[in-house]
Amino acid sequence: MFSICLSQELFNQNISVCAIHPGQLLTRGRSSDADMEPAEAASHIYEYIKTLTIEGTGQFIQPQKGKLPW
Repeated sequence: MFSICLSQELFNQNISVCAIHPGQLLTRGRSSDADMEPAEAASHIYEYIKTLTIEGTGQFIQPQKGKLPW
């Protein structure tokens, strides 16, 4: 909800806000369905942020997978 409210507040200033899910990461505390190294997830997030526009503000997204439901 914070991301949605902040995106609405900053929309007129042309500032995009979104919540980004990194994916299921291969870490020590990982879940059984983890499938991605943290460095790979960080790279996907970085590439996604470079393409983010004001039209995408307020979304919950997982790069490489797409928009997620709130």
